[in-house]
Amino acid sequence: LLVQNGEGRKVAYFFAFFMLVSAGMAIGRGTADAMFLKRLGIEYLPLMYMVQSVVLSVVCLAYTAFADRIIAEKFFRTIFLVLVVLVFGAWLGMTITGSRLTYPAYYLIYEVASEILLVHAALYMNQNMTTLQAKRLTPLVFGGAQAGTIFGGLLLAFAAPVTGPKNILIVWCLLLLVCTVLLFAWHKKHGPSKYYRAPSRSRHIVRESVDQVRQGMRYTWSSGLLRAASASMFFMVIAFYVLCYSVNRVYSNTFPTENELAGFFGSLTAATSTIALIAQIFITGRVINRYGVRRVNLVFPMTTFAALGGLAGSFTLPFALLGSLNKDSLMPAFRNPVKVMFYNVIPDYMQGRASAISVAVILPAAMFCCGLMLMIMQRLENPLYFLLPGMAASALYLFFNTRMNHAYARTLINTLK
Repeated sequence: LLVQNGEGRKVAYFFAFFMLVSAGMAIGRGTADAMFLKRLGIEYLPLMYMVQSVVLSVVCLAYTAFADRIIAEKFFRTIFLVLVVLVFGAWLGMTITGSRLTYPAYYLIYEVASEILLVHAALYMNQNMTTLQAKRLTPLVFGGAQAGTIFGGLLLAFAAPVTGPKNILIVWCLLLLVCTVLLFAWHKKHGPSKYYRAPSRSRHIVRESVDQVRQGMRYTWSSGLLRAASASMFFMVIAFYVLCYSVNRVYSNTFPTENELAGFFGSLTAATSTIALIAQIFITGRVINRYGVRRVNLVFPMTTFAALGGLAGSFTLPFALLGSLNKDSLMPAFRNPVKVMFYNVIPDYMQGRASAISVAVILPAAMFCCGLMLMIMQRLENPLYFLLPGMAASALYLFFNTRMNHAYARTLINTLK
């Protein structure tokens, strides 16, 4: 497992921590998707992509302003407690009012939280591991996340048909509270994040926060690696959300009720996460060590193109399952660990801002474009009208990943010098 002497407790902690976080996120994802698709309908999903892009941009810009000013574990505790309040409030709204507006609001809560947590998880690991440690241990730690997703998916699969999806939101709240306690206990015993460097204090917090965002934007534009990564992410997001919309459209047509759809999402999540877990623990680290980060960086763009091509040939349940396998197994197994390693060569003081800028600006812009395109194209009967643009986006994603590889090599050489 590539764990060296003296790293066992740290690896066990990160494995358990991300397992609990991901178990809650699996519950949130399955319940949010099932209730939204059945209470509102697949035709509203492109509109939600557009709304989500605006909300995500605002939230992530606020996150970017403070990402490097607050130590990662303290920021994590704040995120968890805010999320508990929002999820519990959504459950109360569903239970007491029964308003249809509660379901898109809950969908947005999950989607925005999932992006923020993914970005902050990478920052948290970078503040607690060296570059070489991250290269060896990131696949194993993300394996813990997949183990949690399996647990959350199985819980949803068995409980949703009995209790209904909305009542499982309470379990997500409890998991978030357990994560908060575990985080506090670890750092109370082992001290703050080892590689965090606090910026100088100032009374002009608002002005300096705005400067943090500006610096992140300027650095992104000046860095060849981040420029290529930004273009790559733009087209990846379009291809990814076309794939998400496509498979959800197939699933929504296949499963008639909310409880059945939620149970299916739970089973699907458990299955795809099991595959991802096996890959992350036993395959990803060794593949990266043997073939290098840059070659592995090309895997997910190629499989995404193939998944969209399969759906273009046959818009049916078997090819939708292959699409889910791509986005839910291959993405966490190969794309996410590689992304963390690419950002590891960026200076420590800029990592939080740089990664958050991509989520605050690039991702929302791509989502808005994708949502607008899907809103127009879904009115046409043939799925090819949105699958072909998705395939074109995945081809451009592959192209800019090759540019990113060259920029990564140059950045790494300059860093070593």
